[in-house]
Amino acid sequence: MRKLIILLIGISTLISCGPGKPMTPEEQAVFDKKKEYYTNILESQSFAIEANTVYGKRGQSFQVNSTINFVMLKDGVGTLQLGFDQLVGWNGVG
Repeated sequence: MRKLIILLIGISTLISCGPGKPMTPEEQAVFDKKKEYYTNILESQSFAIEANTVYGKRGQSFQVNSTINFVMLKDGVGTLQLGFDQLVGWNGVG
């Protein structure tokens, strides 16, 4: 979950219009470092995000186990795994 939050904060920082006041050189250096980090993640197309909550069609939310629920992108191929503790499927996960 921490990686997801960091990734979302980084992306929102890159998309935002920018601060209202000019950045100091230290702030600019931190911003450039974060921009490079998140750009590398997106360009490599290899990352995984844990899922803690799943939302249904009508907006219901379900708390799920983050150890078996994730979204992964590896070499441009996406994988979504959802498993519920109450429902065990044929593969043992869900």
